[in-house]
Amino acid sequence: MREFTQSEAQQIYEAEKGLRESGLDVDHGHAEHNASLILQHFQQNPALSVTVQSIYAFVEKSKDQFVWLSQAQREFDRVATANPTAAQELVA
Repeated sequence: MREFTQSEAQQIYEAEKGLRESGLDVDHGHAEHNASLILQHFQQNPALSVTVQSIYAFVEKSKDQFVWLSQAQREFDRVATANPTAAQELVA
């Protein structure tokens, strides 16, 4: 089993930020599924370097296997990040 280095973990974290902006579910109900797909890819390809670019390339190549957020959910998440109080009022 592949053990990820601190540097590789940092690359995964950086890629997550960009994937979130692209609409990949990294914070909600399918986040675990999406993360598992990425981690399994690197487990199955131990010679492949874990970089932001290699993560993006895999997600793009396999995008139909991932769960993406609706535009409405993405917009809500943006509001919630910028103004948590307004988001909480909307939920209530």
